Amino acid sequence: GYILQNFQNTGRITTDGLDLSIQYQQHTPIGTFHEDLEGTAITQFLEQQYSSGPSLNLVGNLQIINLLPAYRWQHNLKVDWTSPQGTFGGGLSDRFYSTYIDEYPDANGNQLKVGNYSLWDAYAVYKPTAKLAVLIGIKNLFDTSPPFTNASQNNFAAGYNALVADPLLRNFY
Repeated sequence: GYILQNFQNTGRITTDGLDLSIQYQQHTPIGTFHEDLEGTAITQFLEQQYSSGPSLNLVGNLQIINLLPAYRWQHNLKVDWTSPQGTFGGGLSDRFYSTYIDEYPDANGNQLKVGNYSLWDAYAVYKPTAKLAVLIGIKNLFDTSPPFTNASQNNFAAGYNALVADPLLRNFY
């Protein structure tokens, strides 16, 4: 009466791209700066769901139902500063995800795009003693809403990609 349709992990994934990691440290009269860029550019992400099945390219594409898109470009950029005596510090970071084609077209059959998503965070720290540090921060500094998506698969949250979006919007810690 029933057919068991479990995923059997018999296919394969083939990826091509470039990982980028740049780190730099500067010592200046006003303190030490650390810059860090970690990024990934994906040129090809082929998924074959079962042995001898078709290879589906997921780069920038969510139109393939039940599979997640592979972002063409995503990065985490950070800049941190520490005062010369280490008493004060702060930082700024950006998490970025590139655009991709949405799961379903519009009513006229036109492909829809989910926009880029960039989240900026900031923090400040005060360290009066070696054993005490007070840290305050803001996640999603510019209160950026996630880009709209009409995807329904693998997504419990209607209207945005729950895998990367921050549903709390701006929040303080």
